[in-house]
Amino acid sequence: MGDKKISKELQISSSKLEKMSSSQLEAFAEEKSKFILEKIELSTQKITDAKEAAEDAANMKSGWFGRTKKKADATADAVIATNEAIGEMNELLQESIRFTCLSLSFAQAMSKHMSALIVKGFENRDGEFIKLSSDSEEQAMYIVQQAEAFAKNQLEVEMKQASQDSKIENLADKVSENENRLNEKDNLDSKQSADIAANRKRLDEKDIIDAEQSKRLEELGAILNNKDLVDQKQEEAISKNTEAIKVLFEYTKQKDILDKEQSEEIEKIKATSSKKLSVIAIIISSIALIVSVVNILLRIII
Repeated sequence: MGDKKISKELQISSSKLEKMSSSQLEAFAEEKSKFILEKIELSTQKITDAKEAAEDAANMKSGWFGRTKKKADATADAVIATNEAIGEMNELLQESIRFTCLSLSFAQAMSKHMSALIVKGFENRDGEFIKLSSDSEEQAMYIVQQAEAFAKNQLEVEMKQASQDSKIENLADKVSENENRLNEKDNLDSKQSADIAANRKRLDEKDIIDAEQSKRLEELGAILNNKDLVDQKQEEAISKNTEAIKVLFEYTKQKDILDKEQSEEIEKIKATSSKKLSVIAIIISSIALIVSVVNILLRIII
């Protein structure tokens, strides 16, 4: 049967170890290293005693029936004691290795303290100095080697896990980056679509404006064409008016000459002719005046 005290001493959860500070973990590892090494030394001594008992039993003299039975019993007891001691040692080693390898940091601390205590010895809880025997050192070093192997393997596992976590994190970052790029692209596409719609609206408005401007240009062209006709008519009217003014000027000039001639004729009539001649002269003068006016009017109309 196993030692219940050993099992109780080597019971702790990984979560409690993780909650310990560095100094607490080191002190705890040193304390348990001393406990395990002391138990190894006691178990080794028990195995040694059982082997010596077996040798003594083997060296007992046999002869009479009583002596032979006594030797057989002693040999059997020694074998049983040896097997029990070896079994207890194996159980102690297994329990110690399980306990030592609860976590990477604890395995490293246990390996460090056990190695140091194996070399220089230590005081147990009762204040007794203990220096391991060579057989005990061999058993203790087996635990140290297992702890170091576990620490090495665990470190590799954690490094691989850290590398894997880093890769996963990088992949997550890339996924997030790609999602951001896709979101930016979606936003850009939305903006471009909005810009295209706005430009299309502007083009439609421009087409409407161009159509209105074309219509206005046509209207303006028509107005300009009408203006050209009006200008042409105005120029024709101005030309006719200028010609009429010239005719009137000529008429006025001729009228002045005729008036002068009439005045001279009247003076002559007064001086030399009778009343009848005077009337005739006046009629002739009036007819000449009418003819002149008719000529002027005809020139204006033509």
